[in-house]
Amino acid sequence: MMKGNNFVLGMAIGLLFPMVSYLLTTYTELQQVVAPGKPAAIYLVAGLGNLLLLRYFYRNDGERTAKGIMLTTFIGILALVYTLKILG
Repeated sequence: MMKGNNFVLGMAIGLLFPMVSYLLTTYTELQQVVAPGKPAAIYLVAGLGNLLLLRYFYRNDGERTAKGIMLTTFIGILALVYTLKILG
């Protein structure tokens, strides 16, 4: 069983917001309603959600969990930049 301060748990928690935003933009019309023409807007909300989780875990002695969330968020941002061809 996983304890409360775990790197792998943090990675799993860090996937929650990005997965929900991906599912909402892929399988619903939410993207056209919220921010038409701006494909990264929903993913920005997912990143902000992960930043709030980071703050929570760092302030409540969950440093390993926060590091897992941070890694997942960073990888997600790199994937978003690559897939949307924002740079280059």
